[in-house]
Amino acid sequence: MKDGSLDSEIANPKRSAWAAYHGIAEALSGIGMTRKNQLLKQSVVAAAIYGAETWNTKVKDVEIIQRTINHIWVQAGAGDPPDMTNLIMKTKIRWAGHVARMSPTRYCKIITLSDFPDKYPRRKGRPKKRWVDDIKEAAKVHNHNQNLLGLGGDRRRRRIGIISSKIPWSRMAQDRSQWSCLVHSYDQ
Repeated sequence: MKDGSLDSEIANPKRSAWAAYHGIAEALSGIGMTRKNQLLKQSVVAAAIYGAETWNTKVKDVEIIQRTINHIWVQAGAGDPPDMTNLIMKTKIRWAGHVARMSPTRYCKIITLSDFPDKYPRRKGRPKKRWVDDIKEAAKVHNHNQNLLGLGGDRRRRRIGIISSKIPWSRMAQDRSQWSCLVHSYDQ
Protein backbone atom coordinates (compact mmCIF):
# COMPACT_ATOMS: atom_id res chain seq x y z
CA MET A 1 0.00 0.00 0.00
CA LYS A 2 3.03 2.31 0.33
CA ASP A 3 3.26 2.73 -3.43
CA GLY A 4 -0.35 3.91 -3.66
CA SER A 5 -1.64 0.75 -5.31
CA LEU A 6 -4.98 -0.75 -4.47
CA ASP A 7 -3.95 -4.38 -4.93
CA SER A 8 -4.72 -5.31 -1.34
CA GLU A 9 -7.83 -3.13 -1.33
CA ILE A 10 -9.26 -4.60 -4.55
CA ALA A 11 -9.46 -8.04 -2.93
CA ASN A 12 -11.99 -6.68 -0.40
CA PRO A 13 -14.62 -5.58 -2.97
CA LYS A 14 -14.28 -8.91 -4.75
CA ARG A 15 -14.88 -10.81 -1.51
CA SER A 16 -17.72 -8.49 -0.55
CA ALA A 17 -19.41 -8.91 -3.93
CA TRP A 18 -19.23 -12.70 -3.77
CA ALA A 19 -20.43 -12.72 -0.15
CA ALA A 20 -23.39 -10.53 -1.10
CA TYR A 21 -24.18 -12.83 -4.03
CA HIS A 22 -24.06 -15.97 -1.91
CA GLY A 23 -26.32 -14.27 0.62
CA ILE A 24 -29.07 -13.76 -1.97
CA ALA A 25 -28.39 -16.73 -4.29
CA GLU A 26 -31.41 -18.73 -3.10
CA ALA A 27 -33.75 -15.77 -3.52
CA LEU A 28 -32.58 -15.24 -7.12
CA SER A 29 -33.71 -18.66 -8.33
CA GLY A 30 -37.44 -18.05 -8.44
CA ILE A 31 -37.74 -14.47 -9.66
CA GLY A 32 -37.93 -12.74 -13.03
CA MET A 33 -35.04 -11.18 -14.91
CA THR A 34 -35.92 -7.56 -14.12
CA ARG A 35 -36.23 -8.16 -10.38
CA LYS A 36 -33.08 -10.33 -10.44
CA ASN A 37 -31.01 -7.54 -12.03
CA GLN A 38 -32.44 -5.04 -9.58
CA LEU A 39 -31.57 -7.25 -6.60
CA LEU A 40 -28.05 -7.89 -7.89
CA LYS A 41 -27.43 -4.18 -8.43
CA GLN A 42 -28.76 -3.27 -5.00
CA SER A 43 -26.71 -5.84 -3.11
CA VAL A 44 -23.76 -7.16 -5.13
CA VAL A 45 -22.79 -3.98 -6.97
CA ALA A 46 -23.30 -1.90 -3.83
CA ALA A 47 -20.96 -4.23 -1.93
CA ALA A 48 -18.40 -4.20 -4.76
CA ILE A 49 -18.15 -0.42 -5.03
CA TYR A 50 -18.51 0.42 -1.35
CA GLY A 51 -15.98 3.17 -0.69
CA ALA A 52 -15.18 3.63 -4.39
CA GLU A 53 -15.63 7.37 -4.14
CA THR A 54 -12.30 7.57 -2.32
CA TRP A 55 -10.35 5.18 -4.54
CA ASN A 56 -7.50 6.25 -6.71
CA THR A 57 -8.75 4.02 -9.50
CA LYS A 58 -6.62 2.58 -12.23
CA VAL A 59 -7.88 0.82 -15.34
CA LYS A 60 -6.49 -2.50 -14.07
CA ASP A 61 -8.39 -2.21 -10.77
CA VAL A 62 -11.69 -1.42 -12.46
CA GLU A 63 -11.19 -4.34 -14.87
CA ILE A 64 -10.73 -6.73 -11.94
CA ILE A 65 -13.98 -5.57 -10.36
CA GLN A 66 -15.76 -5.68 -13.75
CA ARG A 67 -14.65 -9.30 -14.27
CA THR A 68 -15.94 -10.23 -10.81
CA ILE A 69 -19.32 -8.62 -11.55
CA ASN A 70 -19.46 -10.34 -14.95
CA HIS A 71 -18.84 -13.75 -13.33
CA ILE A 72 -21.54 -13.13 -10.74
CA TRP A 73 -24.04 -12.03 -13.42
CA VAL A 74 -23.32 -15.18 -15.46
CA GLN A 75 -23.65 -17.43 -12.42
CA ALA A 76 -26.92 -15.75 -11.46
CA GLY A 77 -28.28 -16.09 -15.00
CA ALA A 78 -29.07 -12.40 -15.15
CA GLY A 79 -28.98 -10.02 -18.11
CA ASP A 80 -26.15 -7.69 -18.99
CA PRO A 81 -23.95 -6.61 -16.07
CA PRO A 82 -23.57 -2.90 -15.36
CA ASP A 83 -20.50 -0.98 -16.51
CA MET A 84 -18.37 -0.59 -13.40
CA THR A 85 -16.23 2.19 -14.88
CA ASN A 86 -19.27 4.46 -15.13
CA LEU A 87 -20.63 3.49 -11.72
CA ILE A 88 -17.31 4.12 -9.97
CA MET A 89 -16.83 7.46 -11.73
CA LYS A 90 -20.39 8.46 -10.88
CA THR A 91 -19.83 7.79 -7.17
CA LYS A 92 -16.48 9.62 -7.23
CA ILE A 93 -17.97 12.66 -8.93
CA ARG A 94 -20.98 12.72 -6.61
CA TRP A 95 -18.67 12.58 -3.57
CA ALA A 96 -16.39 15.29 -5.02
CA GLY A 97 -19.42 17.58 -5.30
CA HIS A 98 -20.27 16.99 -1.63
CA VAL A 99 -16.69 17.71 -0.61
CA ALA A 100 -16.51 20.90 -2.70
CA ARG A 101 -19.68 22.24 -1.07
CA MET A 102 -18.59 21.46 2.51
CA SER A 103 -17.61 24.27 4.83
CA PRO A 104 -13.88 25.05 4.72
CA THR A 105 -13.41 23.99 8.34
CA ARG A 106 -14.45 20.35 7.79
CA TYR A 107 -11.52 17.97 8.06
CA CYS A 108 -12.72 15.92 5.13
CA LYS A 109 -12.51 18.97 2.85
CA ILE A 110 -9.15 20.05 4.23
CA ILE A 111 -7.59 16.64 3.68
CA THR A 112 -9.21 15.99 0.32
CA LEU A 113 -8.39 19.32 -1.29
CA SER A 114 -4.97 19.87 0.28
CA ASP A 115 -1.90 19.28 -1.78
CA PHE A 116 0.61 17.85 0.67
CA PRO A 117 4.24 18.15 -0.37
CA ASP A 118 6.09 14.90 -0.83
CA LYS A 119 8.63 13.97 1.80
CA TYR A 120 11.05 12.87 -0.89
CA PRO A 121 11.58 14.28 -4.37
CA ARG A 122 9.60 12.58 -7.11
CA ARG A 123 11.27 9.80 -9.05
CA LYS A 124 11.74 9.88 -12.78
CA GLY A 125 8.81 8.93 -14.97
CA ARG A 126 5.16 9.73 -15.05
CA PRO A 127 3.68 11.02 -11.80
CA LYS A 128 1.41 8.71 -9.85
CA LYS A 129 -2.27 9.13 -10.51
CA ARG A 130 -4.12 11.06 -7.83
CA TRP A 131 -7.76 10.90 -6.76
CA VAL A 132 -8.50 14.37 -8.06
CA ASP A 133 -7.12 13.65 -11.55
CA ASP A 134 -10.26 11.71 -12.55
CA ILE A 135 -12.49 14.50 -11.26
CA LYS A 136 -10.55 17.20 -13.09
CA GLU A 137 -10.64 15.24 -16.34
CA ALA A 138 -14.37 14.51 -16.07
CA ALA A 139 -15.16 18.18 -15.36
CA LYS A 140 -12.95 19.32 -18.23
CA VAL A 141 -14.56 16.92 -20.73
CA HIS A 142 -18.04 17.84 -19.51
CA ASN A 143 -17.35 21.57 -19.89
CA HIS A 144 -15.87 21.01 -23.32
CA ASN A 145 -18.93 19.03 -24.46
CA GLN A 146 -21.31 21.63 -23.02
CA ASN A 147 -19.45 24.38 -24.88
CA LEU A 148 -19.56 22.45 -28.14
CA LEU A 149 -23.32 22.14 -27.72
CA GLY A 150 -23.56 25.83 -26.85
CA LEU A 151 -25.15 25.10 -23.47
CA GLY A 152 -22.77 26.73 -21.07
CA GLY A 153 -19.73 28.81 -20.44
CA ASP A 154 -18.49 31.68 -22.55
CA ARG A 155 -20.24 31.33 -25.92
CA ARG A 156 -17.61 33.42 -27.70
CA ARG A 157 -15.00 30.69 -27.13
CA ARG A 158 -17.39 27.82 -27.76
CA ARG A 159 -15.38 26.02 -30.44
CA ILE A 160 -12.81 24.66 -28.01
CA GLY A 161 -14.17 25.55 -24.62
CA ILE A 162 -10.90 27.11 -23.56
CA ILE A 163 -12.27 29.46 -20.93
CA SER A 164 -14.78 27.30 -19.10
CA SER A 165 -12.61 24.20 -19.20
CA LYS A 166 -10.14 26.10 -17.02
CA ILE A 167 -12.73 26.59 -14.27
CA PRO A 168 -11.60 24.57 -11.25
CA TRP A 169 -13.83 21.57 -10.60
CA SER A 170 -14.38 22.67 -7.00
CA ARG A 171 -15.90 25.95 -8.18
CA MET A 172 -17.93 24.16 -10.85
CA ALA A 173 -19.36 21.86 -8.13
CA GLN A 174 -20.91 24.85 -6.35
CA ASP A 175 -23.55 24.99 -9.10
CA ARG A 176 -25.66 21.98 -8.17
CA SER A 177 -27.57 21.80 -11.46
CA GLN A 178 -24.37 21.79 -13.53
CA TRP A 179 -22.73 19.25 -11.23
CA SER A 180 -25.84 17.07 -11.30
CA CYS A 181 -25.67 17.14 -15.09
CA LEU A 182 -22.08 15.90 -14.87
CA VAL A 183 -23.03 13.13 -12.44
CA HIS A 184 -25.91 11.96 -14.64
CA SER A 185 -23.70 11.91 -17.72
CA TYR A 186 -22.36 8.63 -16.29
CA ASP A 187 -25.78 6.95 -16.20
CA GLN A 188 -26.13 3.99 -18.51
